[in-house]
Formats: sequence, structure tokens, C-alpha cells
Amino acid sequence: MRTWLALGAVLAGIAGFMLTGQIQKGATEVKLSSEREEDLVSLLAQTTRENDRLRQEIGRLQLVLAEAAGTREQQAAAIRQAEEELENLKVLMGLVPVAGPGVVLDIDDPGGHIPPELMVELLHELRGAGAEAIEISGVRAGTTTWFARAPGGLSVEGKVVTPPYRVLAVGDPSLLEQALKLRGGVMDALNAAPGVHATLTPSDRVEIRSVRGKPEFRYARPRR
Repeated sequence: MRTWLALGAVLAGIAGFMLTGQIQKGATEVKLSSEREEDLVSLLAQTTRENDRLRQEIGRLQLVLAEAAGTREQQAAAIRQAEEELENLKVLMGLVPVAGPGVVLDIDDPGGHIPPELMVELLHELRGAGAEAIEISGVRAGTTTWFARAPGGLSVEGKVVTPPYRVLAVGDPSLLEQALKLRGGVMDALNAAPGVHATLTPSDRVEIRSVRGKPEFRYARPRR
């Protein structure tokens, strides 16, 4: 801001100087009438050089102002881009609720026959198909999500969930559905388990309200 004010003041001063010269023109003409022709030629050349110099200086300062404006626009654009990348990162890390098109997978497993490995494969298939956010029975999935057997159901990162399970995934519904319904894929494996019944439903709007806690790193530090 100070740079803009300073440059504006310089431009105003130069313009004022040139305006003052125009105002003094009448008085100067009276004096010039008594000067010799050689002196008049010399004075005219000097005045022309000075005017040219002032015009060049004004042009230079106008260029500086234009560059300063461009720099401010570039900085604003960089800030906007950083903010967008931060929001995207929050979504990928599961730190904010999200909503969008996707699929809803309902899994009924009254006998507790679904192995943890099959749920891990389910996550991999969804991510591979472009799922941008996933939730398993109220637990937001992340890059470190793990499964284990638990009494009456499954443990998802230490939280016990019981059937029927509901898996929500936000992404392209057609791609997600295609990935899960591949012949011999996840849907076939789920429905092949004893007593298990899985239903996949594409949706124009899937809401994921659960969020993950802020990750804490014990060893990893940004490289400088």
C-alpha cells in the first residue's frame, strides 16, 4: 500500500510540475521576446529535453505501477489456490463433513461371517474407483483405517460396529458401482459369505457427517 501511495505522489508531483510550466508560459513569453535567436534555440532545446525526460519518467513509473498491480493479483491468485488445496486436503484427510454423488452399500451379516480382509479389499476398490470420502457405519475411513474381528461385529480402528453395516462413498456413482460389481469382485464375495446379504445403491447425494481427528505425527517432520 505504501508503494502505491509513494508512486502516486511522484506521478502527481511530475504532473503538477508540468502544469506549473504551462501556467508560467505567458510570463516566460515576455522575457523570451528580448532574448537573442541563438539563446532562444538553446533554451528551446533544453526545454524539449527536460520534457522528454519527464515523459520517460512518467512512463517508467506507470510501468512500475502496472507491475505492482500484477504482483498483487498474482499474490491474491496464489492465496486462493492455496485455500482451495487446503480444503481439498481436509476432505482427503477426513477432517470435514462432505456431501455429493456416490453409492450406499448396506451389508447384513447376522452371523458375523465377514472377514476383516474383505472390508480392507472393499476400501481399496472404492479408493481405486475414485471415492473421495468413505464412511463405514459412522466411522470416517482414512489412509490408516484398519479392521479386526470383534464380539458381535467388526472393529474399525478400535471402534466396534455391528451389522447391518452401512458403507457410504462419495464419488462417481457409475464408476464406484462398476468397481464393486466386477465379476468375482467385492459384491460377489460379500453375497457368497454364509447368511450375508449386500445391496448397493447409487445416489445423487450421499452425506458423510463423521470426521477424523487431527493426525499427530511422532516421527515425521516436513523436509526443509
